[in-house]
Amino acid sequence: MITYELCTLVPGLPECFTLTALNPCFETIVSVKETQISDLVRVNMIHGQQITLDSKHDQPLNVFVYNVNGQQMPFIPILGPLQSVTYDIITWPAGLYILKVSSSKFTSSMKLMNVR
Repeated sequence: MITYELCTLVPGLPECFTLTALNPCFETIVSVKETQISDLVRVNMIHGQQITLDSKHDQPLNVFVYNVNGQQMPFIPILGPLQSVTYDIITWPAGLYILKVSSSKFTSSMKLMNVR
């Protein structure tokens, strides 16, 4: 088991994260306990090649993904109400990413680990 303590990785995301990976050879998605992102969006990473977002929210969501250097990754930034979208991420290097989801009423984030 590997545990990482990560703080202020991305400008504008003041949260601290604890990442625990049982087997670093597989994709790991860990959410910060205080967030409710799982109530808003279902995230599914497919072998480090695609990521599928399923909106559970009845309003459009702004979606941003940042790498650990704070650079925004190429991503379609709007997820419509109750929409499902699959993004191709095969060009993204393996590593840790921050998924940030927001609307006019909230902002929430979670970590994504892309392992190949």
